[in-house]
Amino acid sequence: MSVPAAVKPFMLPRISLKEAEALRQNNARHSAVSLAEGFVLHDGRQPWSGAWVCYEGHVGHEPFRVFLVPPCVAFMAARAGVEERAIPSDIKAITSLLFLEGCFSWLEQMLGAEIRFSRIGQAVPLAEARYAVVEADGRNWPVAVQATPACLARLLALWPVLPLPDHAVSLSLAVRVGTTTLPLSVLSSLNAGDVVLLEQGSPAQAMLLVEQAANARAHWAEAQGWVLESAIIYPDKKERPMPDTVHEGNSGGAQAITGEATSEDALPIIISFEMGQQTITLAELRALGPGSVLVGADPVKAPVRLCVGGQPIGVGELVDVEGTAGVRVMRIFGRE
Repeated sequence: MSVPAAVKPFMLPRISLKEAEALRQNNARHSAVSLAEGFVLHDGRQPWSGAWVCYEGHVGHEPFRVFLVPPCVAFMAARAGVEERAIPSDIKAITSLLFLEGCFSWLEQMLGAEIRFSRIGQAVPLAEARYAVVEADGRNWPVAVQATPACLARLLALWPVLPLPDHAVSLSLAVRVGTTTLPLSVLSSLNAGDVVLLEQGSPAQAMLLVEQAANARAHWAEAQGWVLESAIIYPDKKERPMPDTVHEGNSGGAQAITGEATSEDALPIIISFEMGQQTITLAELRALGPGSVLVGADPVKAPVRLCVGGQPIGVGELVDVEGTAGVRVMRIFGRE
């Protein structure tokens, strides 16, 4: 008789929130930002074999160093009002800071700490410094920052991360043709052949859903497809929330069961009837608005998903029950 080997516990690699944020900031690509008029900071690295001007200082009590190349310092000094003439390089370096006075003031406000420079000289940044590129008048120069990990993390947190291109982000769409509220006991007893009336909504007054969060009113046009009637409303906007649908329909049943449930079987459960699932890019989503047309399946012919809590529980088809839209159940998952 063989003795089973001891089962090793499953252990996930551990990482702190601070480490995760540091990895994100170090590995992420950042967007181009304007530090001053005509002076743009880009994420990246540019080779440089010449001298560097080193600005030493503190952010609050934390030391840091900023490294700029002489042509960049000369450009900043000129923009600060220093005329191109034979002046000591240290005076030019000090004056160049005036060009970024507005940027430093903003940083102090965002960091809640004073930025002070104490020394200017020549030094070469270390290989592990945070490098970037500044652009001015069509010319690019390297720049580097050395600081404590905590100070560098605070600075990088203010630098917006470059988002994915709109065409590379995919989103799911669906059309909700209506909803119905049923007690849990009735929902649990649904079988193929049952017909559920739509208490709210219809193909003529439907709702376009984006990732089950954002929405817009829509209707089916035979010769076109799904036509948007309103702009897309997003959850973080301040507009008044859009009702689930604008169709009054047969609401008597819903009112009768939305009171206080006396048992689990009486819990009111909302079934959402959805169709026309498809994927679009963020670029395509941004182009949608009132009057936009989405090519989709004909609601008369397309299957309808029965969804509870965003998850499908079965499929059906739209039917007309004496003038009221309904869904005839064709299949309930788990009853095959």
